[in-house]
Amino acid sequence: MAIPEKRWQHIIPVAFIMYTIAFVDRTNISLALPSISHDLHMNAAQAGSAAGIFFWGYLLLQIPGGYLAEHWSAKRFISILLVCWGLAAVACGLVRNWEEFWVMRFVLGIAEGGVWPATLVLLSHWFPRAERARAKKLLPEEVGGGTFTITNPGQYAQMFGLPIIMQPQVAILGVGSIKKQPVVLTDAETGTDSIGIRSICHVSLGYDHRVVDGAVADQFLREVANYLANWEEEIG
Repeated sequence: MAIPEKRWQHIIPVAFIMYTIAFVDRTNISLALPSISHDLHMNAAQAGSAAGIFFWGYLLLQIPGGYLAEHWSAKRFISILLVCWGLAAVACGLVRNWEEFWVMRFVLGIAEGGVWPATLVLLSHWFPRAERARAKKLLPEEVGGGTFTITNPGQYAQMFGLPIIMQPQVAILGVGSIKKQPVVLTDAETGTDSIGIRSICHVSLGYDHRVVDGAVADQFLREVANYLANWEEEIG
């Protein structure tokens, strides 16, 4: 699926407006409850129950909502819930007794609660896993069950790391920081040696010897080192 270049402009403003309204919708009951209690003749226990039942409804669709959005259609599911959300919000203003108000608050919680996980699923489709990994926003289920991992101790200015695999991982590549160091340089024509300053990066590979042959692992590490040493693509 092609990822739209302007997806930030398409989905982020809508999500911001939607959840601003959701926040107001969740908190406005505390401001209006005294007047509502008077009009619907609710005592303190009934008013507290009507206000709190919203969150039980909100909880109801947290897991099923994400499942339906992932395996059916996130767009359709969110559209249906938004319609139900609007109808329930309007119905809250048309109730005639506290029982009806209790039911409408519960339905409103269900409608709002399913939107959150469905929106997360939709966002995960619009923003590829590589982008979310760089932003440290991968979901737990997306980092489980992998076979190869890259760790970067170099981000903390460490030149070496000792990555240890965790099954079912079979190998993990460690990339150290890039630092300038003096090295011995040999002239290809004259064979004379000289001292020069070069950028050095150490890479290491931890692997399960029961699955990966040592020679194959060394060859892979050599290929990675050669690729990094001859990097020509501009970054940025």
